[in-house]
Amino acid sequence: MRGIASLTFIALMPVASLIAQETGSLSGRISGADSLPLARARVSVVGTDLVAMADANGAFMFRAVPRGSREIDVRLLGYSPQRVPVDIRGGDSVFIRARLVALEPVQMPSVAVVANYNGSLRAFEERRLHGPGTFLTRDEIVRMHPRQVTDVLRRIPGLQVRPVAGFYGENLAVMQRGSRCPVMFYVNGSPVPIADVAINNYVAAEDLMAIEIFSTSELPAQFNSSAGGAKCGMVGLWTRSGNLPDNR
Repeated sequence: MRGIASLTFIALMPVASLIAQETGSLSGRISGADSLPLARARVSVVGTDLVAMADANGAFMFRAVPRGSREIDVRLLGYSPQRVPVDIRGGDSVFIRARLVALEPVQMPSVAVVANYNGSLRAFEERRLHGPGTFLTRDEIVRMHPRQVTDVLRRIPGLQVRPVAGFYGENLAVMQRGSRCPVMFYVNGSPVPIADVAINNYVAAEDLMAIEIFSTSELPAQFNSSAGGAKCGMVGLWTRSGNLPDNR
């Protein structure tokens, strides 16, 4: 048994010796121009599959680098890549230092970013393009120079604004023309049941972003007359609250 073990050991010795003669170890340290270590620098031996990452101290190590004249490629984001020539001899240990130079900042051309955001007005725009009704956009409202919301509504052919007695004094009621049935108001998509207070007390003209008006026969499904009480038609007001503000 001792003879067999000895033969096995003798047979392995030439193989280990051959590997040591064909490769050498390589270690090093990566730093910047200020000599501070650069962690996470990528180090590779050109022409081989050997790749390592520098540790927090900028150190790296390869234990078995094929002998011969080699190049060590060192890269790190934000720094100019560098190649370091090195001569690897069988069984030797080689230590190198590599210093990377930080890249100069690149002045990028200015970019103008324009965002179009309609928020809750998206549904308004869809109804304006595809459905019946009367629609006023922000630009159209501004051109009227209204002091009050009712100043805009007076200009809608199917509506009339009439003074009526209210609990808090004289009130302005908005009705379908030719009737005494007040319209239902929605503000930003929610019904606003007002009886004795004018809409001017709820919404300021300068806050208006859009207006949509529907007669009873034109009401969209989302403004169902039985659900919202809009049996005499509906006026939808969209304000800057919750929507895109104007350029002011």
